Amino acid sequence: MKTMLRWASALCMLSVSTMASAGSLPAGFTVGYDEPWIENNYGNWLASNPLFGESSAFNSNPPNSLVNVFSGMVAGNAKIVRIFLFPALQGIALAGCPQGAPQCLTGEFLGNLTALFNGVRTYNLSNPPIKLYITALNANDANVATSTNLSALHTYYQNLFSNSAATLAYEKNVLAPILTAMNQFNVQYPNANIFYGFDLIDEIEAAINAGYFSWTGARAWIQNMTAFVKKSATIPPATASWLPVTSTAGWGYAVQEVTLGLFSGLGLNFYDVHIYSDSGTYSGQTALCSKTKSDNVQIVLGEYGQKSSTVNDTIQNTATTNFLNGAKNSCFSSALAWKYEALGTSAPALSYLSITNGALSTPPCTSTQTQVPGPACARPAYTTIKNFVP
Repeated sequence: MKTMLRWASALCMLSVSTMASAGSLPAGFTVGYDEPWIENNYGNWLASNPLFGESSAFNSNPPNSLVNVFSGMVAGNAKIVRIFLFPALQGIALAGCPQGAPQCLTGEFLGNLTALFNGVRTYNLSNPPIKLYITALNANDANVATSTNLSALHTYYQNLFSNSAATLAYEKNVLAPILTAMNQFNVQYPNANIFYGFDLIDEIEAAINAGYFSWTGARAWIQNMTAFVKKSATIPPATASWLPVTSTAGWGYAVQEVTLGLFSGLGLNFYDVHIYSDSGTYSGQTALCSKTKSDNVQIVLGEYGQKSSTVNDTIQNTATTNFLNGAKNSCFSSALAWKYEALGTSAPALSYLSITNGALSTPPCTSTQTQVPGPACARPAYTTIKNFVP
């Protein structure tokens, strides 16, 4: 776990404030869901995983069948869905790359990602629109690689965080093609407006906690990566990036870390904190909002949910209600519930759809459940989000 000592030791290098530049989030307050992967397919929901030898689940779940997932969220008032690109490094090849490059994206990944963008655009043409909030890497993978001795995964992250050549290769051969695809999509469909923001890495504290680097190193890595993304998400003749960029804060001390300035001065366009609490309340919100105001950046509640592992509709609904009201009535631009469906995870209590014996409950639904497209039965907190007035 992070400590106050670590925070204190990092404070000496912080700048006083950060001026927001380039892209900004949409005006107003919006709600949405985290759906970083679909169902059980953590390591291969979007593409095959060369590192773990998993074939792509996306091939059997093309964008038109993802309509059920989007439909369920949109029917529940969601305007944003947060997805992960590379859980367990899916879509990233570490061998067989052109010109002997040390890493690259698989062609399948880029094809599926483009199909996903087009699927969202097509869906939005005839439905209330939804935006993609895209997360690239997941630092929790780096932490798991250390604790479970997954040597290949550990080596990848160790190089990525400490070897400038590996970082450059990631930027050039992995991030650049994605940002190019996003640029090209915006040029081809200038009115589609499907992108909400871009998260460099989910909960970088997990990598710090695992010993990959200190806060000093983490801040330098974020700053470097932010500059690269902003430069790459610029479409001439524009001179500023169109894509709002962040690096999300979690692992229990997100509020304090942002308030203390550990994410300040790095060029981020917005902050994103992840908070779990059975009551849906937490300490430090006033100071957090004061910090974001002084830094002149927006902030989102990128993950929220109950803290206990008990599957309890009352606990989930209380947490959801209070998180939403607290976010809307303070300084937040959006609030995203974790997770739309938690099928196959170790945390079914966090699912907003009902799960029974490891499977999504299907109609007939009980009196406290709503049927959503899928089909599936929703828990009461789904209706709370659905009826929430931003």
